[in-house]
Amino acid sequence: AFLQMNNNDFKLIVDSICWAFKHTDRVNSELGLEILQNFLEQVEQNSQVMEICYQQHFVSILQEIFYVLLDTFHKSGFKQQAKILMYMFSLVESNKLATPIFDLSKNPTIPSNKAFLRQHIVNLLASSFPNLLRVQIEAFVDGLFNSCGDVNQFRNQLRDFLVQLKEWSSQDNNELYHDEAQAQITQQKRLAVPGLVPGAHDNNMFD
Repeated sequence: AFLQMNNNDFKLIVDSICWAFKHTDRVNSELGLEILQNFLEQVEQNSQVMEICYQQHFVSILQEIFYVLLDTFHKSGFKQQAKILMYMFSLVESNKLATPIFDLSKNPTIPSNKAFLRQHIVNLLASSFPNLLRVQIEAFVDGLFNSCGDVNQFRNQLRDFLVQLKEWSSQDNNELYHDEAQAQITQQKRLAVPGLVPGAHDNNMFD
């Protein structure tokens, strides 16, 4: 079905999905993120579809994900936001996107999608957070590219950046660490069951 769609069709879909995950209702927002993840994975299945869709909409989708990531009202969606950002960064880092995601006529000196995206995101964040040094932002963006093959490192990059923002510094940011907290609870429960984890109760063998 995607092969029969033109740019206007893709724009309608992208706009609708972005509206959903930017919704202030948690259920609608998280559903929108799930739909976006599925949409991006489907688009990747065909190089022609990727060219049609991403040439016009890749950057705008990425910007909208950064919008909700940086908005404290949408912190419950952090896990999915991070997953989508990592997926999109990896597409660029791995050169899977053969088509330019920027206007070559307006950016004739930019050699690659990665160079464009790095510059674009740095400029976007610098204008949004003038209190941050540009070198801080550049290090953050470089860190995202360098860690897009490791979900834990990538999430840490995002979290470290968020918590240094004054908009986040006074917030309860436990939701950013929800998965890690749940994993720790699960591990503690497993350790509490004798014999489930080898060696966990060896010290108490002769009590």
